[in-house]
Amino acid sequence: VSVEDPDLCPRSTARMVKNIQLAPSPKWMQIRLASAGIRPINNIVDITNYVMLEYGQPMHSYDYDKIRG
Repeated sequence: VSVEDPDLCPRSTARMVKNIQLAPSPKWMQIRLASAGIRPINNIVDITNYVMLEYGQPMHSYDYDKIRG
């Protein structure tokens, strides 16, 4: 991961997680997200949104097979 403007983003990290299957999130997480005005989508997207709510930091997930370069 490279940061093009460290003044705007002083730190960025990446981690690869393998053998993940898309599935619905647990009901408690769906309810928590919905109560915050966020529509539950699936376990991967919902985890990133939940982390953002809990820690105030955005988080993104990417499909490795679709990343070029």
